[in-house]
Amino acid sequence: MTKITKTLLAASLLAAATPIFAAVQTGSLGNDSSATDFYLITCPDATTYQLNFNIMDTLANSAPIVSGQVSKGFAALSTNDLTDTDKLYGPAINVIGGAGNYLLTVDKNAAGVENYSFNYTCKTTAGVATRKAATITNLQNQ
Repeated sequence: MTKITKTLLAASLLAAATPIFAAVQTGSLGNDSSATDFYLITCPDATTYQLNFNIMDTLANSAPIVSGQVSKGFAALSTNDLTDTDKLYGPAINVIGGAGNYLLTVDKNAAGVENYSFNYTCKTTAGVATRKAATITNLQNQ
């Protein structure tokens, strides 16, 4: 093998061995328009720079719209899934807050039962997943 081939092989093996800790959580919101779920997401890795998050409405109905808000300290962002019949996640957000606890709120804009799924990943300054997985705690389930 040439030196270039060995280098490419080593790089591909390293990439395959590098964990990606994107996690998926599902939930539902009750009929009341004020139904809200709260989660605590902890990014334990010291290399964490930001928490990446996006949400998908998984119940095919015309309303309401499901949204998610992530905050840590003074940093807070929101995203939603405006098209609940496309089976795609809404736009991703990146909340810059470093390692530690992030508060996630999932709610909706009107009455009606809703189901949702969201992705969350602790990422480094390079935008890649950290080597330690995030943990999640459900604080309120409505």
